Amino acid sequence: MGTVTTFDPVTEHERARAALAAAIPRLVGLLRAVPDPDAGSGVPEWSVGDVGAHLAAVYLAYTSLVSPDEAVDWDGVLPSGGGTFVERITAVNARSVELFGGAERAKTADFVAERGETFLRVTEGLAPDTPVSAPWYGDVPFTLATVTGLMLSETLVHGLDIARGARLPWPIGDDEASLVVGQSMPTMMAAALDPARARGVSIAFDLV
Repeated sequence: MGTVTTFDPVTEHERARAALAAAIPRLVGLLRAVPDPDAGSGVPEWSVGDVGAHLAAVYLAYTSLVSPDEAVDWDGVLPSGGGTFVERITAVNARSVELFGGAERAKTADFVAERGETFLRVTEGLAPDTPVSAPWYGDVPFTLATVTGLMLSETLVHGLDIARGARLPWPIGDDEASLVVGQSMPTMMAAALDPARARGVSIAFDLV
């Protein structure tokens, strides 16, 4: 019989924080090394510069959830009446690219470095199950562990989108990918599910 390992949420959260702390300077270096911000990226209809702008806005958004000094007026961003999950995410994504336009595009690397440091500093020592409200996700019960996992996910996935367009290396380790799945996906998969369309559907995922 194989050994049964016990999931320790505190240990996994600290591992996710360490992975994020290591990924942030990698992302900053990648953003600074991009030779052509107007080149196509791994995201359809977005240039490499657009993805960089999106990431800067992501770092602004998630840091605003844990730091009172980084407050964002979400009422001016989200669709009136709340909207569906997809409508809210679409609105926030569109707005994210607009936030860092023109001359601001040249500052995305510095912005990511500063906000990434702020996020890790402000959340140091907090329990992984600390409640966090993310307005653009609606009433989904988020925790600090989920937000940390999502920041790591955005960094890794969109770093790859930038690297593909810039033709630069961007490895993603198995441990990093595992942390993203474990820390953020249980919450995000439930949040993104459309109960009406999923009724009666049975799906299993085998993650290797």
